[in-house]
Amino acid sequence: LIMTSTLLVELLERLKLISAPGQALDLGCGQGADAIALAERGFQVTAVDKNTKEISKNKKNLPITVVESNMQNFLIENDKYNIIIAINSLPFLSSKDEVYKIIEDLSKGLKQKGLLYITLFGPKDAWAKEKKNMTFIGYDEAIDFLGSLGLSPIHRLTEEGLGPVISAGIVGTKYWHIHRFLYQKL
Repeated sequence: LIMTSTLLVELLERLKLISAPGQALDLGCGQGADAIALAERGFQVTAVDKNTKEISKNKKNLPITVVESNMQNFLIENDKYNIIIAINSLPFLSSKDEVYKIIEDLSKGLKQKGLLYITLFGPKDAWAKEKKNMTFIGYDEAIDFLGSLGLSPIHRLTEEGLGPVISAGIVGTKYWHIHRFLYQKL
């Protein structure tokens, strides 16, 4: 069972900012729920993940191009995408420098009026104490960085609390600290 992120549904409701569907990029697409939701709404989607087995199985006959690649090696073309999402994928990079480099590349990949929707994990996240090969970024630091890219904020939110984890078929709970950012290239 795959479920579309309720956050992406909120984002799609805001797509009145885009006059017509166009090109979308889902970086770190996982099972592809968000890529599928975008394709069902008329977007030509590029779905990138280091493991494409699930998305390849789930994409049906939708206009989704599946690319097997890690985020660091995927070449993001400048001024190509109307919408770019990276939901719960950037924190799995091992350094802030890597995260910031990719976010900068994502911002360059947006067309004028294009939307960028990303999530980052904050330092209070339970995994910050356990996982050494992940990146955790403070909310204000992330806002400062995004602002330095010349993007305009539409929606910013930080949330924390106990929530579900589904990993490798194991269901559990953990303390989450997630920052959600929706920005537009003007």
